Amino acid sequence: MNRNQKLVLSVFLTITVVELAAIVMFRNSDSVRYFEFAVTIAMLLLALAAKKRFGEQKLITISFLFTAVGEFFLLIYPILEEGATGTVQGLGSFLIAYAFLIAAFHRKFRWSLSDVLLITPFLAAVAVMLAALNRYLGGAMAVAVPAFCAVITFMAWTSLTALRRGYFARLEAKMAAAAGSLIFASDFGAAFQIFYPPLVSNPSLFTESLVRATFVAAWTLLLAIVYGDDILQK
Repeated sequence: MNRNQKLVLSVFLTITVVELAAIVMFRNSDSVRYFEFAVTIAMLLLALAAKKRFGEQKLITISFLFTAVGEFFLLIYPILEEGATGTVQGLGSFLIAYAFLIAAFHRKFRWSLSDVLLITPFLAAVAVMLAALNRYLGGAMAVAVPAFCAVITFMAWTSLTALRRGYFARLEAKMAAAAGSLIFASDFGAAFQIFYPPLVSNPSLFTESLVRATFVAAWTLLLAIVYGDDILQK
């Protein structure tokens, strides 16, 4: 791990703790939403500023861009336009971001029983989530949410299988696997925040903390990959 990677991890994991403290102290405050968005923008700017040696790092950087767009629609747009919701735009932006992550990590693809088994925990979690939320998904969301779940599941699985395919260096493969799993966990919690009526009307401190902690930790790991020197297996 080089100096820049260590710096990225130490700074943004510290910021994660600060975010969680802000969530606890200023629950449901617009200021917290702006702070969360500012963290995402800071990550995007750092990703853009990084000197990239590999195409995978460029693809991850593009995913940061669409993540920032998604965060804007989910966090900031409802503040600027009172009563409005940016759910559709936000989900669409994140879907594109995950497509670029899939492109970055989908290397040396192969079908094997061990690889297939790695996807089963994600499929099980999605099945539970859709069973719980199905009655609350109407109109376009009845199609959009399952489609989004398919993409996030494939992205998390692709990131996890980076551990087994021998394309990425061991450290970067571990960070990719952890990041994909953390993003999945973050979106799992976010789905209930967005669509489950009891949490929509009365946001849960635990759920919000889980979503933000896993989100920032995941994208911190991806930013560290962008700052890697030799991210591919020699």
